[in-house]
Amino acid sequence: MAQAGTALAEPRIPGPEEALTSIIALASSVDGIDAVIGAHEGFTYTVIAKSPEHELYADEIAAATIDLIKSGQGKLPGDEHTPRIVVAEYAGKALVVIDLGDNFTAAIIGEKRAVEALLPSIERIARRRPLTCPKCGAVLDIQSYQCPSCGRRIPFTSPTCPFCGAHTPVRSCPNCGASLRLSVDRVE
Repeated sequence: MAQAGTALAEPRIPGPEEALTSIIALASSVDGIDAVIGAHEGFTYTVIAKSPEHELYADEIAAATIDLIKSGQGKLPGDEHTPRIVVAEYAGKALVVIDLGDNFTAAIIGEKRAVEALLPSIERIARRRPLTCPKCGAVLDIQSYQCPSCGRRIPFTSPTCPFCGAHTPVRSCPNCGASLRLSVDRVE
């Protein structure tokens, strides 16, 4: 917690472009993710793909994001910014499409367990309320972490590895080194 007199500002990711950049940074650093596609008004904005094969379909997926968002039921309850998140299947892989506002969308394709591990962080980023270190304020939802059991990269804020099931709820902040305990939707 912040010491008296040194309150940390509430973490915010200001706009849709910053949210898109944050989601791309996180998703592209996690194992099991094949491609991350950012789109604006249905046109490819940026692509990070593990292979050229996955890059070939980026324009098709970017164009489909608007229709997927419109047809999806995934509205998050809560504050004034209610992003739509749709989870589907695409070519035998899991696909998640996130509406970030102002016609910006992100699409993530990968192994189902890797995509599911990303969902809590993606939801917080889309709502513009990511988890941060209570000591230094570093945004933790955009970080990845190497599982000490299997060595795969997973979202930093995921206490359980989606690949091997190892449960490691205590981690060190990648910025200040503070010992952190991961709980549901918060860091202690």
